Amino acid sequence: MSDEFKLEITPRSTRITIWNNVDKDFSKKFHDSFGKHSSNLSAPPLDMVDVGNEGSVDEEKKKETKFNNYKLRRKIRANTFKTLAYINFNAPNCYLLTLTFDERKSSKCKDLNYCHRCFKKYMYELRKLYDDLLYLGVFAKQKNDNWHYHVLINLPENSTAELKEVRDLWKRGIAHTRTLYDWDDFSTRVDYCVKNMLDNPKEDAQGRNGYLRSHGLKDKVVLKSWNENEIDDAYRYLSDLISSEVDSEKPKHLYTISFEDDPEISSFISQYMSKKGFPELFGDMKVARKFLN
Repeated sequence: MSDEFKLEITPRSTRITIWNNVDKDFSKKFHDSFGKHSSNLSAPPLDMVDVGNEGSVDEEKKKETKFNNYKLRRKIRANTFKTLAYINFNAPNCYLLTLTFDERKSSKCKDLNYCHRCFKKYMYELRKLYDDLLYLGVFAKQKNDNWHYHVLINLPENSTAELKEVRDLWKRGIAHTRTLYDWDDFSTRVDYCVKNMLDNPKEDAQGRNGYLRSHGLKDKVVLKSWNENEIDDAYRYLSDLISSEVDSEKPKHLYTISFEDDPEISSFISQYMSKKGFPELFGDMKVARKFLN
């Protein structure tokens, strides 16, 4: 049995997950139990010991498990969206673009697959006009049940002419752009996007990420102590976190959960959060520029 850990690093914070008293195959079991998105989990379900139990499960338990899995996926989507937003966008070189559908211009405003095709075609045309254009967006229903989109885009500050071009390119309804002047405004709009995403009915969100993203977005850096190619860096960055003399950067304990009931054989998972990030791992944020004719 051994102890292992994982770091999830962003430019502004680091999450530390520690597994105590686990066997050498624990990472495969953890991955198999919670799927490919397990690295995004902020907390495992409390009934982890029930995963893999043989025998019949009553229908109420099945419904409860299915509902809990859906809640977990929603949480993963929200966390992933926020992570991508904070790593790749920042005020004032960022705008919130809202795209609506007008039934006089499009007859399928309530068809999500159709709306997604329109959105992707629009972003394809927009990216032909701007170099390094990045976007991250959510979709949600309006009160009239028409779909609309809220999208972060990385145009430079004071892009008055460019923003008019962005709005005019959308032919399916109304396009609105909002300048995000500072960090507080940016953070508020990110939360607003997440709320829109989470308000989607389950039947509409089923099988979808809940957000739309461009190629080229940077994700968090994940370092695992059990990976031979990552172990040296994992211990180096963990040492930096532990030895920090800044109180807010010292890892703060979030929770500890036991895998088994018997304390003699019990394994534990613990999570800690530090407000210390490592921006040098991510480089400069990209800012879109108009292609020269």
